[in-house]
Amino acid sequence: PAWSPDGTRVAFTSKHSGKFHLMTALGFAQPINVWTAAADGDDPRQVTNDTAGLLDPSWSPDGNQLAFTALPGPRIMTAAASGGKARLIGQGLSPDWSPDGKRLAYFSSETGGLEAPFNLFVQAAHGGPAKRLRSFRIESNFISRPSLDWSATGERLLAVQIENGRWQPAVV
Repeated sequence: PAWSPDGTRVAFTSKHSGKFHLMTALGFAQPINVWTAAADGDDPRQVTNDTAGLLDPSWSPDGNQLAFTALPGPRIMTAAASGGKARLIGQGLSPDWSPDGKRLAYFSSETGGLEAPFNLFVQAAHGGPAKRLRSFRIESNFISRPSLDWSATGERLLAVQIENGRWQPAVV
């Protein structure tokens, strides 16, 4: 889950669906979609209506958009926080918005999947070429994924990496 910038809503992912999905009805898949709700849990709203698994929601600083990981992939997607069609930004997982809302940071595997090593990328929030910052040895799977956090100035990123078998913070 993630708090909205103004603290009035939370974004989360859920298998619950307010929409009909043929594959779910046939018992073949259970999509995980992005939702928001008021901070007290009232007023749930389904943001996405996808047949994929959508995880790791991250609010834009202005509260108008959400970025998230889509599986299979993994892919970085964005959608309006009020709902609507999701847009592909790049291949990767665990997106985080820069404080000014102009960039997204995320991890991407050299294989394009969930296998280490991962590279840390920064990309314009509207898409375009991604800039590789650094490679990390991080464990990841559907349950456990790496996370990122921007500094307040937007000049540095905080991540974790495995060094000598131990998790260590890394500032990039």
